[in-house]
Amino acid sequence: MSGGSIKRLGDLLLEAGFISQFDLERAVDISRKSFQALGKVLVSSKMLSQQTVNDALEMQKVCKIEGMSGSLAVRALNQMREHGMTVNDALKAIGWQNEQFRHSKDPEDVIAAKAELRDQGTYQGLLYAMQLVKIGEAYQNNGLWARAEMKYDEAVLVLEESLPESACELAATVRKLGTLAVQQRRFAEARTYFEQAQLCLEGTGNRSSEEFFSLLSALANLNLSRRKFTDAEKNLKEGVLVLESLGKTTEDPRLVEAIKLYASASQMNTREPDKLALGELLIAAALLSEETLKKALDYGKESRTPLGRSLVTLNLVSEEDLHTALQVQILVRNGEMPAQLGIWLVRYAAGTGKNLDEMLDLFSVHPKSRDMYSNELKEANDKLHRLEKELPHDSQDIGYALGEVARIYFMRQQWIEADLLYKRAFGILGGVQQASSPETMLRIMDQYCEFKAAEQDFDETIRLSKLAMQLRAKQFGQVSIPYAKGIEQLAMHFCNKDDHQTAIGCYDRALIVREKLYGTDDRELISCLESKGDCCRHLNDLLDAIHMWQRGYDIAERDFGPQHDTTKRLREKLLEAAGLIGDDELLRKLDSASRSGFIL
Repeated sequence: MSGGSIKRLGDLLLEAGFISQFDLERAVDISRKSFQALGKVLVSSKMLSQQTVNDALEMQKVCKIEGMSGSLAVRALNQMREHGMTVNDALKAIGWQNEQFRHSKDPEDVIAAKAELRDQGTYQGLLYAMQLVKIGEAYQNNGLWARAEMKYDEAVLVLEESLPESACELAATVRKLGTLAVQQRRFAEARTYFEQAQLCLEGTGNRSSEEFFSLLSALANLNLSRRKFTDAEKNLKEGVLVLESLGKTTEDPRLVEAIKLYASASQMNTREPDKLALGELLIAAALLSEETLKKALDYGKESRTPLGRSLVTLNLVSEEDLHTALQVQILVRNGEMPAQLGIWLVRYAAGTGKNLDEMLDLFSVHPKSRDMYSNELKEANDKLHRLEKELPHDSQDIGYALGEVARIYFMRQQWIEADLLYKRAFGILGGVQQASSPETMLRIMDQYCEFKAAEQDFDETIRLSKLAMQLRAKQFGQVSIPYAKGIEQLAMHFCNKDDHQTAIGCYDRALIVREKLYGTDDRELISCLESKGDCCRHLNDLLDAIHMWQRGYDIAERDFGPQHDTTKRLREKLLEAAGLIGDDELLRKLDSASRSGFIL
């Protein structure tokens, strides 16, 4: 290299008069202790602006690649400090001009791009401008940002002369200037460039183009750099919609990367859980239409079948797609991902035939509910594999181990895996009468009931719940709290199926057991009384509903006090029902109690 060795960043800034010796020594000390780059320390400590540090780094690169001496670099920086020049203007002012470059000192890709321009032999029009852009990209890739900016500016001048035919190319080049500004943290300038590029594209009337996607991606990166995550989400969502309108799928790495960035940005935002309905999710994922959803809802109403089961029965949605949608629905409702991300997961899982885990890996999404059980799942699987090696394949211990692994899969919302393992477990364990450990068997059955209820497969849930009641009767007797709780769970499943009449019969049986154990006015009756009253209300049997709620209310007021949530909840139900049937005496009684201060 001509002119001596390359100066360090601190020496360049010190000799050019941008920083004092004292401040430089202080910044170097902080840099050493914090293991941060000197330039970052100078900016974060507000000793220098980001632009000044960028300019000094640029001069270092000119010295390294083009062979400029350190003393000339200091002279150029002096020109910039004293006269507010850009890097390119300062280099020209000291006589280090483009024509004087030794091409052998250029990076190889820059040399290649310049050779293409010479071979092209055209120095005007669209082809010339695009070759200037290519040279600029080569400079940018090598960190020579000022040189890149100069080439982009030259290309913009050429393209502006051939408008409107060159509008898309002009937008792309201005976008590159904006991207360059983001790299140098010149955010306000970057925003201006992007707005100019957007105006160019909108002038063509085409917002569904790959260039418009590139602009939205650049805007998203700008907003991510400025920690404006909500704005970045909006940019990326619109960008994915543009690619989808162009027929792009997950085979296009740009679409996958955009969704990854969207997922990353969404994790930075706090959000309320989204009560996304199953039908709404499937329509948004393009797996259902409004018409087919209505067909499934009508069928479900007539047959008292949940929506998910109706969709599968009518062959409107596959079992696999339904499982994926139900799992995603829970993740969205738990606030672990935005609804839009859930829609993409369901849509592309159906389109590619991949399961939810594979889609989560593809888009680098890591829900907490799945990660938090990772170690527990590994331990349970290790235990299962060990037992499978040591014991006969039909050993009940293996069945219990399968049930435990299934439970963890269920907690991770991996429902297909959970269902397969539960079925394997029951295939080994057989009938409930043969269980060697009734407590373990009962726990697995209750978990499988909960799983089937979450799947909205209420027929299977009721069947399993009845089997569990048999086991409770054998283990604890028919006059026991576990048996009563089992009947109440069965009643709840009948309620979920909208069969409130059968549920009332179950609650009556549970009340008989509880009254034998605790008497007719114990607090242990309140929950069962309230639930039976709710069933009566569903059947418009308001007199029986009032009778049940009144019994529960009287016990709650006596044992918990008038301000307890249970007491107030039952009172509100009584007020509503009494108002509907015009029971003025009950209304006066409740109102009098409220005004006397017993109930707030």
